Amino acid sequence: LSQGFPNESPPSTLSVAAASAILGGTKEIADEIHEEVLAIEQRLPLKRKDEFNQYSFPFGAPALRIALSEYYERWYGWKLDPRSEITVSSGATEAFASCLRALCKPGDPCVWFQPFHELYPSQVSLFYLKPRAVTLRDENNK
Repeated sequence: LSQGFPNESPPSTLSVAAASAILGGTKEIADEIHEEVLAIEQRLPLKRKDEFNQYSFPFGAPALRIALSEYYERWYGWKLDPRSEITVSSGATEAFASCLRALCKPGDPCVWFQPFHELYPSQVSLFYLKPRAVTLRDENNK
């Protein structure tokens, strides 16, 4: 299999429902504005280029990685290559799993502080790592 590129817009009913939900924020408001959103959608050309409903880059959109590189250089003095040194993930679970997969091999110990996020043990187990939780304590050992 290879990466595909959709060449048509999503179904109209899906676009209208998604726009209503995003703009409305609650079911009640989404239902209230649904007809207005539908009217806007019906004024658009039937055949139109769809640039936004495509697969995203798995490591982050190039423009975003470039912007992050510029930000870190401006604020922290770090010169990062946006093509090879910056990855944007879709959330903490994906980012944590990606780091474990890239940096660890089965049998390696994996240390984290507790209290900890509930995903740590399952992610560590997924990659056959040895979990090591360390409790944080203040200067009074509490």
